[in-house]
Amino acid sequence: MPRRQIPPPDLHPNWLEAEAMLRQGQPMSAVARHMGVGTATVAGWLDNIREAREAQENDHSAMRTCLWCERSFLSSGPGNRRCPRCAGRSGGIIEQYF
Repeated sequence: MPRRQIPPPDLHPNWLEAEAMLRQGQPMSAVARHMGVGTATVAGWLDNIREAREAQENDHSAMRTCLWCERSFLSSGPGNRRCPRCAGRSGGIIEQYF
């Protein structure tokens, strides 16, 4: 069963309305006229929707353990191994020598 696409929270409502109109078979020129913008703007909105959905699918966030304080935190990806509190602190012993 295909995964239901959920729009990312930062998508503008006009973008989603334009996408829905196009899925209903409306030509891009009619959608642009309805929205009061040019067809290039509507095409840009569709690109933004596609990019946001791809980013959502490629999301690597997960609960991880901070390497410094060993508390759990929501990490943005594999390279993010310090919690926000520890990431704001200095690098510790190594940075004291520079």
